[in-house]
Amino acid sequence: MDIWTRLGRYAFVETERMYLRPFAYKDSQDFFEICHNPDNLRFIFPSRATREESDFLMVHYFMKEPLGVWAIEDKKLVK
Repeated sequence: MDIWTRLGRYAFVETERMYLRPFAYKDSQDFFEICHNPDNLRFIFPSRATREESDFLMVHYFMKEPLGVWAIEDKKLVK
């Protein structure tokens, strides 16, 4: 079995506190908050991202080819 088939088997993972799942467009506001936070800038953008830039990044880098890329969602915060 190749790596992509293995990753496909684990597209959704649940732990006691979290879900690991593919990104969805409903994540765009939370993703924007991460991208707009100055403490995260050195990891994501050279400057604060606009909403349009963060939507583009989320869709093109995380949603187009989702295998092996997970959004981490806190079950209590649903965020």
